[in-house]
Amino acid sequence: MNDENIVRYSRDNLPVDSRTDWGRVKRLSEAELNAAALSDPDAPPFMSGEDWKKTDMLAQIPIDRETFEYCRKHGGGIQTVIKNAVREYMDAHPLN
Repeated sequence: MNDENIVRYSRDNLPVDSRTDWGRVKRLSEAELNAAALSDPDAPPFMSGEDWKKTDMLAQIPIDRETFEYCRKHGGGIQTVIKNAVREYMDAHPLN
C-alpha cells in the first residue's frame, strides 16, 4: 500500500459535506419548521402524544429456560407468543 494515497483527517479538520443552510434553518419559526417537515415527502410522519402512547414499549424480563424453550418451540417468535399470552390474560382479567 502506498502512503501517498492515504488521506488522514482529525476530528477538527473533517470536511463538511452538507448542503443545508443551517443559518436559514435556525431563523425559521416552529410553525415554519413544521410546515417544511410536513411538505417533505421523505420526512417521517409527525407523531402526536397520542400516537406515541400506541407504540410498543421495549422491556427486558427474565424468563426461566423451560418457558423460553416452550415459547421458542411454539412458533411465531418468542416475543409474539409471550405478547399474545399476556394479552389473553389481560382480556380474561380486566383491571376495572
